[in-house]
Amino acid sequence: MLRDYYLFPDVGEQYAEMLSQSLERGSYDEFVDRKSFAERVTRDLKSLHEDRHLSLKDLATHQETMAELRSSIDGKEGDDTPGDVTRAERMTEFADLDTGQESSQHGFKTVKMIRGDIAYIEMNLFPESPQAVGRAQVGRAHEVMQSITDATAIIFDVRQHRGGGIQVIDAIVSYLFDEPTHMVTMMTRNRDDDRITEHVSEPNEMSVLFSGKPVFLLTSKRTGSAAEHFAGALKFTKRATLVGEPTAGAGHFGARVPITDRFVAFIPLGRTYDPATGEDWEGVGVQPDVRVKASAALETVLNMLESE
Repeated sequence: MLRDYYLFPDVGEQYAEMLSQSLERGSYDEFVDRKSFAERVTRDLKSLHEDRHLSLKDLATHQETMAELRSSIDGKEGDDTPGDVTRAERMTEFADLDTGQESSQHGFKTVKMIRGDIAYIEMNLFPESPQAVGRAQVGRAHEVMQSITDATAIIFDVRQHRGGGIQVIDAIVSYLFDEPTHMVTMMTRNRDDDRITEHVSEPNEMSVLFSGKPVFLLTSKRTGSAAEHFAGALKFTKRATLVGEPTAGAGHFGARVPITDRFVAFIPLGRTYDPATGEDWEGVGVQPDVRVKASAALETVLNMLESE
């Protein structure tokens, strides 16, 4: 699977060769526990080339993780929780959650006006499934944006955002740009030829009401995956000011594939990058325009708005 699908063919080959050599040396012979074996393989892969999404899990651990993530969709951790590689990996699990029935807000944790006319929108995931995306969540995104037409400024808070898909991003940015705008580029590996997708905003009939409003994005070291895509799209186009910490650096996207009936691997198939520079944010994160501790990001933005 690594040889055939990993986004960089040369690196995929190196990963595969390393695993083959480890098998031949008997490096994994001692393992009788599936979870320990999967963790060791993941560590070995990352020791060769760091990729925050790449992992092997035993099926039981994967199922436990999914259950835990479902139960935490509407939860919120403290700003002092350490960000680490494990969290960046686990953000990708949200891409498969059908939360249309489980979360009445569909990823929009808080939507309110603060200090009179400043719209504050806190989002914690972009669940991706035919049911949640097709009906509920995209509809909720339009509902939220249409409810803040009188705002003088918009603050998107993605400090606790776990990732997911990009359909909700499309819904939101349709209000923020008054003309089609190339935001980011996505490359997906293909056996015959790499597929390049230009992510372009498509304005709607209400974008004229929003295109001139200042936009701020609050980030933290746990802002990951699709939330980083959102952050990069607004930063590279200079449509928003990013305030907070560098994001998690989980910039490669991919798919979960079964490895026999006992294991599951998440294999990165592509990357998202700045079309102007060709650079992505894997391992380094999307950098904020104003760097402050995540816990101080909201107050910093409010102070900035007051001083204007």
